[in-house]
Amino acid sequence: MNQMFSVTTADSLSTSGKQALLSLYEACALADKTDTPLYLSTDLNYYKKIPPFYFAWEKEKLAGFLVLFMPEKEEAEVTAYTHPAFRGRGCFRALCAAAKEICRENGIRRLLYTVDAACESGQTVLKRSELASYQFSEYKLELEEAQPYRENRDISFEPVTEENTEVYRETAAEALESRETAEVFLKSMLSGSARKGYIEYWKGIPAGVCHISVQDGEAGIYGLGVLKEYRGIGLGKQFVRYMSREAAGSGLPVVIEVDSDNQRAYSIYRKYGFRVVQQTDYFVEDL
Repeated sequence: MNQMFSVTTADSLSTSGKQALLSLYEACALADKTDTPLYLSTDLNYYKKIPPFYFAWEKEKLAGFLVLFMPEKEEAEVTAYTHPAFRGRGCFRALCAAAKEICRENGIRRLLYTVDAACESGQTVLKRSELASYQFSEYKLELEEAQPYRENRDISFEPVTEENTEVYRETAAEALESRETAEVFLKSMLSGSARKGYIEYWKGIPAGVCHISVQDGEAGIYGLGVLKEYRGIGLGKQFVRYMSREAAGSGLPVVIEVDSDNQRAYSIYRKYGFRVVQQTDYFVEDL
């Protein structure tokens, strides 16, 4: 049975709004027997004018919500939850319609729908979709046993600060192969958020970047990149070891994510003490 839902949007969440989302998320996690973390941070979003939060209501009851993660200029990741009591009534469809309309108006050309590999209801909805098709999977790994960090006199690391932003900006743009991503990362670090960046030097020359995010009860390593001319000499491996040690200093679980098509990075992370704890599947829709 189809049912009309009203959809509202928000640029940020109040304390009560965040709690409402968490309560609905917990109801979904219990029903679906999943434990995918709910990420509500928006500090890496490229577009600040596009509302990242969408709420579906039946009268005054929150039936579902959708979150847009937009770290790139023409692409947005979609994460959505519908309360078990409201499933099969068009809630997800209503949320997506509202989000897609705004995305189209603002130049977003592609949506990536995320769903836990263990979530049967979410997998069923997306696999039945005529528009979205499976693209790839992403593995979340957690540090189980850190490998000893061994100093190398040719390699050094430096935290990103106001004083070395230009060095970071140029190195990150090339290492990550995206100036836009580098700018988003830099702004998030300098805004006083729980994110830190590091520059890796090879014989005194900037050769790579990597980042740590301490939030939601985890220390996440992300955005690791090495300049093309310095790849293949062990700088990435040394960076993983160093960042694992830095992140572990937070006292929180250390996690990292890797795409299924990046088997080389996956093998490195496994070798240096990480184990797979969760898999997210991505379905793509062109707008």
